[in-house]
Amino acid sequence: MMLWPEFTHGIPDLPRGGVDEGETLEQVAQREWFEETGLPFDPTGGVMNRYSHVRGFYAEDNGEFLVYEQTFFLYPFERKQPLGEKWRNPEGDLAGWVALNQLSDIC
Repeated sequence: MMLWPEFTHGIPDLPRGGVDEGETLEQVAQREWFEETGLPFDPTGGVMNRYSHVRGFYAEDNGEFLVYEQTFFLYPFERKQPLGEKWRNPEGDLAGWVALNQLSDIC
């Protein structure tokens, strides 16, 4: 699953988001999945992998460089939408499934 947020000017990104007070990381992953994709959170199994890394990001809107840790969860899903088809998510950005062997073509 990839996203094409308006602010990245066509550069794809992964579904992600921030932690609200009182949420576990797993709850954040589920909530953000729906917000970022518009699809129900319905994995076919539990967490397959969890990984974290530190990321730098330049926020053009305020000219600030941010450094923060991101944690990602890998869940197994049954894809019910066609590969390559894009749709608008609840936040207004494009979302769509991409084949792993096509990632180098879109990034």
